[in-house]
Amino acid sequence: MENGNINTAGATYRLQFNERFTFAHLDNILDYLHALGITTIYASPIFEAAPGSLHGYDVRSATDQSSHWHH
Repeated sequence: MENGNINTAGATYRLQFNERFTFAHLDNILDYLHALGITTIYASPIFEAAPGSLHGYDVRSATDQSSHWHH
């Protein structure tokens, strides 16, 4: 389908946001991912999860972003 609003992914990279990998970490590797040809990022949920969660899929609040993802 041709449409100026549709982006066709070239390569997708999966990210797992948690206390050990935040948006700041992603920002540090974006140029590297782009150089590899990554055009799309698929990431774990960024909403408030259960305490100690490393995956984020045990969402406790679908309206509140987890604050530690932003460090």
